[in-house]
Amino acid sequence: NQDEQIPIIVTLHEVVTAPTLENLLNMVGPFQVTHRFSVINGFAATATPAQIKLLANIPGVAQVEEDSLVHTTNASAQTSFGVTKARTDLPGLDGNADGNASLYSKDDLVAAVIDTGIDPNHLDLNDGKVIAFKDYVGGKTDPYDDNGHGTHVAATIAGDGEAGAGGVNRGVAPGAALVGVKVLDVNGSGSMANVTAAIDWVVTNKATYGIEAINLSLSTSGCSNGSDATSQAVNNASAAGIVVVVAAGNAGPGTCTIASPGAAQNAITVGAMADLGVGGFSLANFSSRGPTADNRIKPDVVGPGVGITSADAGTTNGYLTYSGTSMATPFVVGTALLMRDISAGLTPQQVKAAITSSAIDWGRGGNNTTAGSTGADIDYGAGRLDSYAALASVGAALTSPPAAPAHKRFDGNLSGTGAKTDITLTITDTSFPLAATLIEPSVTGPRASAPDFDLMLFAPNGSQVAIAETDKRQEAMSINPVAGNYVLRVVSYNGSGPWFVDVSAGLGTSPPLPASVLLKPTSTKVLTGSLASGGPAQLAADDNAYVLVNSNKAFTRTATWQAGIADVPRNATNLDITYKGKNSRNCTQKIHLWRWSDSTWVQVDSRTVGATEVLIADLTPTGVLSNYVSGSGASGEVITRVQCKTTSGTFATSGDLLQLTYTTP
Repeated sequence: NQDEQIPIIVTLHEVVTAPTLENLLNMVGPFQVTHRFSVINGFAATATPAQIKLLANIPGVAQVEEDSLVHTTNASAQTSFGVTKARTDLPGLDGNADGNASLYSKDDLVAAVIDTGIDPNHLDLNDGKVIAFKDYVGGKTDPYDDNGHGTHVAATIAGDGEAGAGGVNRGVAPGAALVGVKVLDVNGSGSMANVTAAIDWVVTNKATYGIEAINLSLSTSGCSNGSDATSQAVNNASAAGIVVVVAAGNAGPGTCTIASPGAAQNAITVGAMADLGVGGFSLANFSSRGPTADNRIKPDVVGPGVGITSADAGTTNGYLTYSGTSMATPFVVGTALLMRDISAGLTPQQVKAAITSSAIDWGRGGNNTTAGSTGADIDYGAGRLDSYAALASVGAALTSPPAAPAHKRFDGNLSGTGAKTDITLTITDTSFPLAATLIEPSVTGPRASAPDFDLMLFAPNGSQVAIAETDKRQEAMSINPVAGNYVLRVVSYNGSGPWFVDVSAGLGTSPPLPASVLLKPTSTKVLTGSLASGGPAQLAADDNAYVLVNSNKAFTRTATWQAGIADVPRNATNLDITYKGKNSRNCTQKIHLWRWSDSTWVQVDSRTVGATEVLIADLTPTGVLSNYVSGSGASGEVITRVQCKTTSGTFATSGDLLQLTYTTP
């Protein structure tokens, strides 16, 4: 129906002003604006299908998405991450360890919530659930919460759900008890000194109140190495037998954005992702990323932190919905309590190991720059939390895990502006959302003008049904799909570089991306300077065996050499060069590929390189790739030239690794 009024949310590249809206209205025709946001550069409106299509193609409009009706609760997150099924399999798994469901005591599983306080008058948190309270802000002795954040967190851990019909908003461990420690004021602000004092108080009173875990849904700013006083207090609390779970922070998607105390070595540091009730499994853009300032992998795991509904302080039965790593953290705390409910002797280290080893691996591995790698990484940590698997790993007598969507990762490289890769996704199970998270691993900041990659999704009928096109390091999208073949497109708005996409959906067997083939040099030749040692064999691996070339002695000292790689197919759809080397003196290093079609060296990289080896990956030439392959047969040779220049004095250049990867149709 072309006259249908569809609710949408429009995100812009700039602040929404009255003139901006007036200009959009003039361009697409009158539409009703229902909300103007200050928290994002955007607005909500209702518009016709034709107006929506026009809006999506206007420069300055970053994204147009449907304003879907969403109602998510803790039940949605618990179903998605396996808690609901675990409690179904094992009735009584709830954190009530003292055997008395009507009494909360130190003999139950107990979590200390260091936050804005806890409101004990909410029906989900009453009946003596808060067994102790310490106030570093107002000095009061009775529990309270004048902000609401701590109450929301506390009920996510252990709310009994009494205020909601059917207990729909109960916490992960509804039989557990709580200790409130208030360090944040009415505005949600406080000092790290008070936080450190609070941790110290919890450790001192561990035995008195039976405290098993600490929830720290708070953070400073910046990138920490975990050596500050508060991080050390976290480590010491862990050593004292307390599981300490800390929010990663909401400063993503740029790297090195996990501050104190999330950078603490022994903390379980938690990032945030969406669950199946709010669009499907995808990483929250705001979730802070590693590495830490001392280059360790953080976060440790990602949990549900988007659209989490929990207790509203100041009411007896109200609920409200928040998003943030603050919301994902108490979910992991609740899981840790259930694990200790199963096996009381688990150490904090064993709890952390079980949670991370049972997580579903997402992303690549390490710093996420190596295609095909797996393992813990700086965006997802060990991966998506699987509470069901974590509980089973510590001895819970569970039966079969809950149904979950398939997860697949795709890797690639875009050669330049306008380049694209299409991924076919075959949807066979429509009970799960289709969600995709794109990360540009060569970008370290929150955003970049180049490379700047976007995501598009096309339905089985060929129509575009979703688009994510910001300049951020991460893009994400989700829809409720129909059965059939969707096409997910990764396209370069500007620049070149690597990418990877994690997809969650009810996937069947999809056509795979073309496999990459690795080739090594078959010949070398010195063009300027003199060969000291080495040849093709020394370039075959990153093994500190070098092709060593001495520079000439002209005023501009230059060392130039080339390597040939044979048997490259002319129909290759992708050519990537990787080079690793160093120079005895800082010089301007340039890498070129020989374009046979017009006998021209084409530069693919330029930078200053000195005595420290530098790995340069995914160098791709522009234009028609077959022009870089010699001859006219089915395959030929690709020649790479490495050249370095300086006026500072003679030097030697050392090539350690040179390789070419290609894909074919």
